[in-house]
Amino acid sequence: MNSIDEQMVMASDVGAVIRSSGKHSKEEKISVIHTLKTLAVFFEEIISENKTFEIREDDRGYEVGDYLKLIEIEVDEENPDHPIKHTGRKAAVKVTYITDFKQQKNHVVMGIKKASLEGVKSAFPMNWP
Repeated sequence: MNSIDEQMVMASDVGAVIRSSGKHSKEEKISVIHTLKTLAVFFEEIISENKTFEIREDDRGYEVGDYLKLIEIEVDEENPDHPIKHTGRKAAVKVTYITDFKQQKNHVVMGIKKASLEGVKSAFPMNWP
């Protein structure tokens, strides 16, 4: 990573809906932020940039340009009352590509890319530290 823009955004919180407009687009696009729980083994691969895709049930209407707020979780098999444990780590990625080619019914493969710090800061209307 050469600049702060290329660093992974480790957001403590992100909003629900953002507005952004591209340099070459005259119309404004609404990008949705989808909050998703992600198992620790996959979360680590995403933030290390070894995993650049996400396969999910398309129950949210994912679109290119949306953001995924990933919340790292672990399965706590010793605690059946609370089997999912949040680790506290969060990350933001942008959906760059979507296909349902050869997927289970109602599932998609999303190409994902780490969101740049400046891009996410300008897209999310909130205070940043």
